[in-house]
Amino acid sequence: MKLNAEEGIRAAFYVPYDAASFSSLREYAHQIDLLFPDWLHIITPDGRLQSIDEQTNKFFDVMQDSTVRSVPPKC
Repeated sequence: MKLNAEEGIRAAFYVPYDAASFSSLREYAHQIDLLFPDWLHIITPDGRLQSIDEQTNKFFDVMQDSTVRSVPPKC
């Protein structure tokens, strides 16, 4: 797959709680080079990938030791 070299890299955010976000994703998917889903976050200086536990509403590390913790599906 070739990135939009003539136009630069296009990144987009997707949030599952806004119907317009999904509509835009469907309409412009062919133009997006990088997609950032709202349920994955890097918020610490050490670059840990985190998500939010829907039960506790607290962040957890997606990568723990050498395993990947499951992230609940959002779509």
